[in-house]
Amino acid sequence: MKCQRIRIGHLPAMRCRFPPPAERIAVEAYWNTDYHVLATPPMTLSVGVPNPAFDALLKQRKAGCAAMITAFNPHSCRASDADNAAAQRRLKRVLDEAGYAMLDAEGIGRSGGWPAEPKFLIFDIPLEAAKRLARQFRQNAFVWVEPSRAPALIFMQPDAAAD
Repeated sequence: MKCQRIRIGHLPAMRCRFPPPAERIAVEAYWNTDYHVLATPPMTLSVGVPNPAFDALLKQRKAGCAAMITAFNPHSCRASDADNAAAQRRLKRVLDEAGYAMLDAEGIGRSGGWPAEPKFLIFDIPLEAAKRLARQFRQNAFVWVEPSRAPALIFMQPDAAAD
């Protein structure tokens, strides 16, 4: 599977489900989150900060890219523990059926104002497939990583048909 290299420049304009001040806070929350990969050894990804240890993990896995996606809290609205767990199980089933290699991961906001969210680090998933999953599980954004590049946030544009 070939990964698509993306050009990362400025933060894209984001049509969001938040009123404007909340939109800015939501974007900052994604940036101010530590994305923990539950590997051996464990490692932490930060958006915009290259991570040589993660590059080594990609090389070890012979992966050209990875995406970190969750099914928790669709559209950044807190869901119940039961709903979140059920959605995460559905996401895992979709990933298993597609045959993707993955590791467990989690996102933990540095401010402590949002609960930790379990995620999956999915190796060699094409960017468009990662976007489809993020839309399917109603996520506003996900983390995208390529070798020798800083992790990036991919923001999803709302899809009226998905609501």
